[in-house]
Amino acid sequence: MRYQSRRYGAAAALASLVLIAAACSSSGSGSAGTSGTSGSGSGGSKAPYNIGLAAGVTGPAAAIVKGEIEGIKAAFSQVNASGGIDGRKLNLVTSDTQNEATTAVAALTKLATENNVIASFGDILANNCQAQVPVAKARKIALLCGTVDPAQLQPVEPYVYTEYGSEVTEADAFVSIVKDKPLNLAHPKVAMVYVQSSSTVPMFNAIAAKIKAGGGQVVLNDPIQAQLNLSVDASKVTSSGANVVLEQIIPQQLQSLAQSLSNSGSKVPIVAEATTASYQQLVLLKNPNIYELSLNPFVDPTSSEPAVKNYVAALQQQGITGVSNINGQSIAITYAAAWSIIDALKTCGASCTNDQVNSALEKVSVNLPGINTDYSYTASRHYPQTTFQLYQYSTSKNDAVQLRDDVPSNPIPSS
Repeated sequence: MRYQSRRYGAAAALASLVLIAAACSSSGSGSAGTSGTSGSGSGGSKAPYNIGLAAGVTGPAAAIVKGEIEGIKAAFSQVNASGGIDGRKLNLVTSDTQNEATTAVAALTKLATENNVIASFGDILANNCQAQVPVAKARKIALLCGTVDPAQLQPVEPYVYTEYGSEVTEADAFVSIVKDKPLNLAHPKVAMVYVQSSSTVPMFNAIAAKIKAGGGQVVLNDPIQAQLNLSVDASKVTSSGANVVLEQIIPQQLQSLAQSLSNSGSKVPIVAEATTASYQQLVLLKNPNIYELSLNPFVDPTSSEPAVKNYVAALQQQGITGVSNINGQSIAITYAAAWSIIDALKTCGASCTNDQVNSALEKVSVNLPGINTDYSYTASRHYPQTTFQLYQYSTSKNDAVQLRDDVPSNPIPSS
């Protein structure tokens, strides 16, 4: 895979609606123990550490969750092949939320009470994961949500983390792309199209304020719901006179919006939020007018980086091969998130408690050159990303190319 860079050396409601796909599940049984104290058995036991995933294994988010499971399994398989954490293997236990808030609570509760998980991935839909937060706090389980309302991240709340980040931290990224490279619009006329949620609205409010403060205009504010046909929204963009579209919508919606604009003769650039599309989506659409923010660099399977070689080999064990498949939705970012849990467990070895894992997570910094070198948490920052990548489809190269690896994030504003 070919990349070019000017300086090459980094879910939300939309995530809950991405590509309906076949369900993928993993099961395991937890050992005896008290959740919140020793996790997956008593200290020093050789019983496995159970790590949970309470997300939409079935339902409209199945494609994203399938990628999450593949990324987690890839990381865990590497650790288990070398003996686990001081002899304790890592066991992924999934519980299906079906992308419903009430089911999300029950799913995490089951993992806590029946499987005694020591940490868990949460639902990728912000509202559903917020419903899981009280369970995580009560059971003292570090919960890595897809994303949550920024109010739960600033100030930080114990046991509440995001796997992908918080959308509101991307406000500076959008403005940088619009006002600076690559679009360099001195007088932007911005159309905002997004799936409305508690995590997307704050981001687009912040973007609007920054665009207006810089002398630009927001000519269309178009929050949408679950409709897949965005031809009407494309007409709104055209009639608004926008010279750039900023979006956070699901892949089918992006395809509809881009195609409808193209059919009308419009070449207005579309800047896609970091969990909207993927390498696969860019190559599928072959539309150079789409600029895709990314949480991590697209992985080149021919790279000589040891981290990439391990990643490719671990995915190959699951039958996942080829540049498109190893860059499938959410695999690489969740692989990095899984390593954050692994590194946290390594600090206390075979006798970790839930509290120790939570405390250790606040100090981990995952460095996987070629996959993700910017995945870390701190005591005051429970979201991982501090920079973003930017990609575009190149018709001449017939591939996705990297335009920037330095797109800035911004701290979550104090509420």
